[in-house]
Amino acid sequence: MINMKTETKEISHLLVKGNYYYIYDFVHIDGRRERIYGKTEEETRRKVAELEQKKMEYWNSIDFKSKKLAEMIDYYVQFHRGDIHGKKLQAILSLKKTHFEKSEINRLVNELTLEEVQKFYDSIQRNCTPAKIKQVHQLLENVFAFAMEHGTVMLFDYHEIDTQKKETSEGRYILTPSELEKLKKVCEDSLDEDIMKSRRGILLYIFGIRSGIPVAMGAKIQNTDFDLENGIVRISKSKNEYHLPKECVDWLKKCDKDGELYITGKNSNGRYRGLAPDKTEWYVFSNTDLECLPVMTQVHQLNYFLERAELPYSTTFKTIRKAFIVKELLNGVSVEDVCQRYCLWYKGQAQKILEEYQIQHPESEEQIRQIIEEYHKSHPVAARKLGKKRGKASETTE
Repeated sequence: MINMKTETKEISHLLVKGNYYYIYDFVHIDGRRERIYGKTEEETRRKVAELEQKKMEYWNSIDFKSKKLAEMIDYYVQFHRGDIHGKKLQAILSLKKTHFEKSEINRLVNELTLEEVQKFYDSIQRNCTPAKIKQVHQLLENVFAFAMEHGTVMLFDYHEIDTQKKETSEGRYILTPSELEKLKKVCEDSLDEDIMKSRRGILLYIFGIRSGIPVAMGAKIQNTDFDLENGIVRISKSKNEYHLPKECVDWLKKCDKDGELYITGKNSNGRYRGLAPDKTEWYVFSNTDLECLPVMTQVHQLNYFLERAELPYSTTFKTIRKAFIVKELLNGVSVEDVCQRYCLWYKGQAQKILEEYQIQHPESEEQIRQIIEEYHKSHPVAARKLGKKRGKASETTE
């Protein structure tokens, strides 16, 4: 096959049933592909030119000045069908749906200002990974360039947008109680839809949200670590007893009874469910081979659930545990009980979690302050020690 380029396209010389043809794969506006044949190169060029002329007439008939950003992204995808890989086009459409359709900058492109676009970037800093921000920026850059090529006048130079991730005092994001409940509902809906390969992987996330045990740690829990009669689980073969909330214990018993999880490993008839009779220990939240879920699988699934729930990507396994502890404290559980039940190493750790949560959620300041004050009244020594530490820290800063 001999390749010969026209001004903008590529024509191939192909032998078909003893005859040579000049062929070209043309992509129509709707994405449909058509192979153009010609006995001579000039004939093929002429046919391609006629189709290209119709294509350009279609694009020239569109008034791009009256298009919103999401519509402009659709036209950009349509214009580049055949030039960009299909998977990349699907990724662009996915970005449009998740980041632009309901955003404040989804309005007429020729009316957007640098301040508005910069505000949009700043708003996604907490919710997106650096890689995702890079994808968003690349898409916007290409779409703005496409709009300008088709006669849209921009009010700013899109190269001036600051895409660097801002350093904030928030760190990793701690979910509010309502957001934690939303994440749990998304996980439970995923179970109903049966869209994941490992149902136990989803159950592991639900367990982490209900118990406050980090997912990476929960993945290593074996059946012998559970004592559901007393509502206790021993983590990582240690002597530390983690007290499970009553609703979590009831949920585990139901999963065991229904065969969703193997805790007792037996059904109502006393027979083992899919396990060898001599097997006495196994991972409760395992894959189909009863092996511990890989760490990367756990991370990818977390990002998937966060995206479906429209929650910040800076949420981690550790901050989900912190969110659970905050929820318990806000529900009236004392600091002493929280530390004892959920294996916090010292009582000051609960206060640090509350203060970190308060920085990220200023609307909870009054409620958090009352919890901390009640703790200090019952533990004046701890309050004095904390005050001294903060005093030394402020002197060092000065």
